[in-house]
Amino acid sequence: MAESSPIANPVRDVRNAGDDVLMRSPVGAPIFGEERPPPVDPNNPDAMAFKLHGYFRAPVLMSWTLRQNPAPSDKGKFELRTPYLIDNDYFNSGFGYTPVNETAYGELFLMAGNRNLTATVALMASEYSDSSSVQLNQQMGISQGYLTYRYEPGRIAGIKTHIKVKGGAFWDRFGYLEHYDTYIFGRTHQLGYQVRLDAEVGDWQFSALQGLGAHLENVQANQAFSLLNSVRVAATYKTAAEMGFYYLRSWSQEHPSLTNWQDADMTVLGLDARLNSPTLGRLYLAGSSLSANESLFLSPTIEMLHSDGGTGLTDNYFGTTSSQNGTGDILSVGWQYDYSLATLLRTLEPGTRPLWGGDVTASFYGLYSYVESQQKSSDPSINKDGRKYFKYGFDLGWWALSWAGLSTRYDRVVLDVDDDRNSFRILSARFNLRAHWMGEGLLYLQYSHYFYGDRITLRPGQAQGVTVPDDNVVKLQAQMNF
Repeated sequence: MAESSPIANPVRDVRNAGDDVLMRSPVGAPIFGEERPPPVDPNNPDAMAFKLHGYFRAPVLMSWTLRQNPAPSDKGKFELRTPYLIDNDYFNSGFGYTPVNETAYGELFLMAGNRNLTATVALMASEYSDSSSVQLNQQMGISQGYLTYRYEPGRIAGIKTHIKVKGGAFWDRFGYLEHYDTYIFGRTHQLGYQVRLDAEVGDWQFSALQGLGAHLENVQANQAFSLLNSVRVAATYKTAAEMGFYYLRSWSQEHPSLTNWQDADMTVLGLDARLNSPTLGRLYLAGSSLSANESLFLSPTIEMLHSDGGTGLTDNYFGTTSSQNGTGDILSVGWQYDYSLATLLRTLEPGTRPLWGGDVTASFYGLYSYVESQQKSSDPSINKDGRKYFKYGFDLGWWALSWAGLSTRYDRVVLDVDDDRNSFRILSARFNLRAHWMGEGLLYLQYSHYFYGDRITLRPGQAQGVTVPDDNVVKLQAQMNF
């Protein structure tokens, strides 16, 4: 496994990293969460063992604006409150989302099993009830429960093989873009099964995965019972290179009486590749093609590009007025490049590190999406057809000590390439403290300044009487994966 370093992106969210080579982030995020089985007693490998894994982040964000008409009882010149932003709502922000000022989230994976079988139950929430007003839709409770069988038949025709079978309610993650905390192929949500076969041939590892499941209907939301078929074929050479092919299809054929439901389907095809060199850095490239037909009626089996199923894709990309219930196509290309000076020096001479501190790192990343939709108009605020979205950024880090460092991040988000005023920039500076004693912990203080184009406004209903998002945000965040 490639060495993991949080320096390049101190605010990265590693909760979705897995032990699967092609599912993990391109910077080699650590084995994490439900994918890591409980420890095995070498003297009794069939004995039951228990383990807890998890991730949480707890941010407090504050913005300040000058009071225009202060009341006589007001003590200060500024309003101090939670920021009004357009990029920090994971699903509603759509392509405009960045994890620069992400909100609260936590998950726990409770595991019990042995070398052959593991049972997993997942608890999740996106708010902390002790420090905020409780909203039931933010408390997901027991969100997953499944079994994982592992079997190693040994060598078949001289080839070492591994078999893993999952069954129950679980997710999977394909094409994770770490610096945007999203998926270019999809994070799946289903009840069903998954079978994976791995074969090792010399320095090569080949993997084939297939799963079939379903997401239950939600009549109130006009979402039908939806099936999901997922396939991935991958090849890896040592830790230096890997390539994967992805196929995901979700469809529904349910039309209850007194509803306007239509048969719906969505297909995602994709390719990705990763190159990992101790001297040249790590590069990840991914491209996907999504084709949707009447996707508004699909349950959220596939989450991608910060959109929760067909409903999210319709809201964020295809349009809600005349898109033929979420019919359209999206072509996307994403990339990420990460570089660590300390890794280079250790490769050239083991034990060496930069004279000026623990490490100097750099990351460059981006995402481009082209949308074709039935919603066409000469008005750019309504038109969704032929629309091009583009965002990119970089992250620079300096760790003066192994546990303390500074970093800066720049993001440019263009919500319509043909309309430059419909875009914004973010410049952030951070002071970071980290620890590796029990997991990967991070505490950081960050300041962000936003630069908005003339057409950038808050989403309707986001804040009463406010249309312009805040441009100054300070954040203190604690996070850890364990």
